[in-house]
Amino acid sequence: FPTGPAVGEQLPEVVATSSDGKPVALPSDRQGCPAVLVFTRSAVWCPPCRTQLVELEKAMDKFADAGAKVYVLSYDEVDALADYKKAHGATFTMLSDPNREVNRSIAI
Repeated sequence: FPTGPAVGEQLPEVVATSSDGKPVALPSDRQGCPAVLVFTRSAVWCPPCRTQLVELEKAMDKFADAGAKVYVLSYDEVDALADYKKAHGATFTMLSDPNREVNRSIAI
C-alpha cells in the first residue's frame, strides 16, 4: 500500500484550512523549519485519535526544542477543530481535510 513520502522527502504542495479558518500551504508554511505532519481521523468522535492528540500535546516542548512545527491533519470540519483547540489548549496547528483531498494528494 502506498504510504506517502518517506521521512525527509519533500511533500507535494497542498493547502488545507486551519482551525482559525485560514488556508495553510504545506510545505511552504514551515518556512524551512523541520515539520511533523500527523494524520488523524477525528478530534471529535475517534477515541484513539483524541488520545493521540493529548499525547502529542504533551510532547510539544520537545518539538519546539527541535525547532519543528507540528501540523495535525483531520477529517473534521474547521469549527470542530477550533472547538477542540479551545477545549484542550492544543498548541499545534490543526488542519481540516473533510473531503480527504490532501490525504489523497499525499497518497495516504
